[in-house]
Amino acid sequence: MLHTEKILLGFRYFWLQHSKQPVPRIGIANPVLLMIERICTSPMVALDPTDQGILYLLQQDARNNTTSGIGEQVGVSSTTVGNRISKLEEKGIVTGYHPTIDYEKAGLDHYLLLTATAPTDKRSQLAEQALNVHGVVTVRELLTHHQNIELEIAASTRKEIEETLNELTDLGLELVRNELLKRELHQPADNFGKEVAED
Repeated sequence: MLHTEKILLGFRYFWLQHSKQPVPRIGIANPVLLMIERICTSPMVALDPTDQGILYLLQQDARNNTTSGIGEQVGVSSTTVGNRISKLEEKGIVTGYHPTIDYEKAGLDHYLLLTATAPTDKRSQLAEQALNVHGVVTVRELLTHHQNIELEIAASTRKEIEETLNELTDLGLELVRNELLKRELHQPADNFGKEVAED
């Protein structure tokens, strides 16, 4: 039995056990099938403990962790760390290095978390377009029918926020709710080499 077929059977069983609704018809345009296909066909990359340790330390502090410092913590040379980081970037595992900004101190004291719904077949396109709207700093696509896009918006005035919301509506997003964001905390994923990095 194909891996995809096993997942579809598992999905049908889970749905029958936990939902009062009929099982959705799995057709080519069905977003459930599209989601399952995306999961099944997504290329997985095997990471050894060294890669995991490097990723853990990069998530912890990509700016101040040098290749030599990382090498000491994971037990390899700085050259090896540099080569490993380059390969992780080439494989699309490390996709960028971004600063964490305190928008309030930067004069953008209106910081909102916005939830929106996009038509499933246009979700990815609208997410990319939304990122180009003035004031939008982050866009997340969610694998759901409704409330399938989350956005973070930073602006200095209420008028700017209103203009951003209007532009997002004009794109075709249905704005469901918005809330003031107080702060956001991050930490490295523990399964990415915490033990290696801290040994």
